[in-house]
This record gives sequence, C-alpha cells and structure tokens, in this order.
Amino acid sequence: MALTREDIITAVLARLSQSGQFDIIVRRLRDPETIGGVGQSVLALLMESEQYDRPALNQPPRRTMNLLAVLFYDVGTDENAVPAAKLNALVEVIEAQLAPDNPLLGTCTLGGRVTQCMVSGKIEYAPGEITGRSTAVVPISVLIP
Repeated sequence: MALTREDIITAVLARLSQSGQFDIIVRRLRDPETIGGVGQSVLALLMESEQYDRPALNQPPRRTMNLLAVLFYDVGTDENAVPAAKLNALVEVIEAQLAPDNPLLGTCTLGGRVTQCMVSGKIEYAPGEITGRSTAVVPISVLIP
C-alpha cells in the first residue's frame, strides 16, 4: 500500500520530534508571538509543494514532496542574548534528525518509508537582532518511492 501525503508528513514530524529539543510542535503556522513564549523553541512543519518528474515514458514518475520546517526562538529582552545562537542549534537538530538511517545508501529513509528525506535548498534566516525573536525556514525534500 502506498504511503499517503499525511503518512509522510507524520513520519517526518515524528523524526524531527524525537530530538526533544522543541517545546512546541505544530502543523499550522501562526504568528510567532501567539505560539511560544520567551525561551521556548517552536517547530512548525508545513507542506510547500510537490514535484513530479518522469525520467522516461515507460517508468513511473518520481515524486518529491517539499516541506518547510519553520523554527522560532524568542530570547526576550535580554540585551546580552544572541537570538541566532539558539536558532543555529535548532537548525543543527533538524540536520541531525535527518541523518542517514540507511548506511548502504547513506540516505535518511524514515525507517524505510521513503527513498530519501533531507534538508535541501536554501535555509532562510531572520536572526532577530532587533526584536529578540529569531526565525529560520529549513527546506526539506522527501523523495517518494
């Protein structure tokens, strides 16, 4: 039985949640001021797009689901705190959670559910120097079998 889109998103979210580094985990993006408070790390996992590629007429299409892991962290009004420092650590958590679980191929397969799941593309940052609230948007690509 083929995996549904929700099965895949749930598997990615479960993998990212295993770190225990996120205080709040959501699937619906809201204003960061309404999601978490000072000192709380937030992960929002969102669907961005899908890509279908057909390498040849006699082969099935290769599907890639593109997700966004949106990270928030608020250091509050502490002038000595560097908002981007905690944010950088959270991005590294995402990278670590998507480390290869298939040593033969060197890919993260979410326990054999997908062909590959990885950080892929440009990570966007709003480091929060003025407000104390930092944000990163981490693109994740999932190659679906």
